[in-house]
Amino acid sequence: MYTTFQLPNTTFSTWLWDASTLQQSDEIITFLHTQKAQKIYVQIDPNIPPTHYAQFIKHAHEHHIDVLALDGAPTWGDREKRSDVLQYIQYVADFNTMYTKTAFDGLHVDIEPYLHPHWHTRQASVIEDFQQTMTLLKEHATRLHLPLEADIPFWFDEVCYATSFGEGILAEWLIQEMDAITIMAYRNTADAIVNITQQELRLGAFYNKPITIAVETMPSDEGSSVSFSMMSAAEFSQQIQKLQRLLHNEKAFAGIAVHHYPTWKTLINK
Repeated sequence: MYTTFQLPNTTFSTWLWDASTLQQSDEIITFLHTQKAQKIYVQIDPNIPPTHYAQFIKHAHEHHIDVLALDGAPTWGDREKRSDVLQYIQYVADFNTMYTKTAFDGLHVDIEPYLHPHWHTRQASVIEDFQQTMTLLKEHATRLHLPLEADIPFWFDEVCYATSFGEGILAEWLIQEMDAITIMAYRNTADAIVNITQQELRLGAFYNKPITIAVETMPSDEGSSVSFSMMSAAEFSQQIQKLQRLLHNEKAFAGIAVHHYPTWKTLINK
């Protein structure tokens, strides 16, 4: 049996980066259903038979869980890597055409341009290429009639850009352009998480865009305040419930995403 949060007003979601585990759909969907999750982002792996995705989506939909096609890499912003972006789009387009009754419910990208090898040496050009890629993704998502969601770090509200897209704050540009944003607010107390996401929540409210707050359960070497991995299930649940209460009245707050499925499950089973 799993510990549950018992928060009827909170939407939960998570990432599944290893698509080879899709055949464990009973186990995965049971866990998500118990945790009251309503979304899962599943990485696209062309080596996995599409029937595995279709069967997983069918099972998820039976439990009212949306499945979004997940992918991305720091180099996706590079012009020479646009073929990888288009391959991802084409995969989803072909899949949704073939499996109309078990189609993906949206696109979810995690590109993280700040991990690009040239982020610190030519940041302006990396940002512009990233903006071009996001614009391309949005154009194709619109064509496919699918929502486009993006993961961004909480500190993008401190990153300025001056590119062919104009001048401004990168977080604001992304919130304007995407259909929904997930903030990687990787801190392990509710108060700290609220503190670092206020600007994005304000922007989400202003532009009428849903903002999901993501928390980390995977071990981190970035400091003791980043991940919940060392906490007990009860401590984690307490902080998540407090986070929900603190954000309950925020207009843009769209729920909590837990990174990622295997470590979330491990933490809950402690």
